[in-house]
Amino acid sequence: MLKSAAPGYPKELRAEGVTGVVNISFTVDAHELVKEPTVENATNEAFISPALKAVAQWKFKPGKIDGQPAEMKLSLPIYFSLEG
Repeated sequence: MLKSAAPGYPKELRAEGVTGVVNISFTVDAHELVKEPTVENATNEAFISPALKAVAQWKFKPGKIDGQPAEMKLSLPIYFSLEG
């Protein structure tokens, strides 16, 4: 990963001590950008929007085919934890 952004934690969930995870799949294009992020599942719907906003800011080193940058598909969990 070349650039990451932490998701914002919904204030009401932080205050209530709620933790969770959002699993997101997306494509990294040949220019390092995230495209078409979609939610596979989430433990709490309130975490979805912050997770998608964070992933949209990420940049990855693209995959390569025959030495040339190419799109690749990824699926990653975004954790919302009160620790750390």
